[in-house]
Amino acid sequence: MRGRAHRAAGRYGEAERELRLALDGAAGAERVAVLNELGMTLKYAGRPAEAASAYREALALGGPHAADLLHNLGGAAHAAGDHATALRHAREGLDLRVRSEGEDSIAVALDRAALAAILIDLGQPAEAASILTAVLAAYRRAGEHHETAVTLHNLGAALYAMGDRDRARIALREALETKEAVLGPDHPELAVTLYNLARVDDAAHLLERCVSVLAGKVADTHPVLAAARRAIAMSGP
Repeated sequence: MRGRAHRAAGRYGEAERELRLALDGAAGAERVAVLNELGMTLKYAGRPAEAASAYREALALGGPHAADLLHNLGGAAHAAGDHATALRHAREGLDLRVRSEGEDSIAVALDRAALAAILIDLGQPAEAASILTAVLAAYRRAGEHHETAVTLHNLGAALYAMGDRDRARIALREALETKEAVLGPDHPELAVTLYNLARVDDAAHLLERCVSVLAGKVADTHPVLAAARRAIAMSGP
């Protein structure tokens, strides 16, 4: 699927165009797959409400991917700041996944990591850190480098929320280095880690880099882009 390759490379506009073309005439399992990919593209582009609409349409079509779609619906709600809805979808998807795949699958680890990220924003960073530490070990064993980086980022956020700035810095720096190695130095997925590391280190140059990897690739309303620009403006000349 060409749209998926564009999305993975951070070319969200190109991905959306390809996927909307692919939707024309797509039916059944093919339509579910394209809608799911479109939803991921829209979420990364900073348009979570549109992403959720794509996921809901795919879920209504049925099929074996309900756990994936619930996971992604939770992610879209989380990105939109609707943490209660995010938690509901995340728990429902996790329960379904455990029933179908067992406790030890990598997909279950992915669901648990997503749940932990929501718990951080619900003010439960200690529980989130405990989950993420276990998930991180599973990813390292499996050689899942991208997911290792995402989990390190979320662990850093949890540690920062707990007041452990030093360990948060270590986790975020490793997350950034791993993302750079896997995705390259200019991929938009680096932005959220750059932003959080800038908060830990009070580093204006990281905010500038955060803006540079997002500008022109995502909506101006993208929460990380908007937050970085506000932080730069508040820091003054």
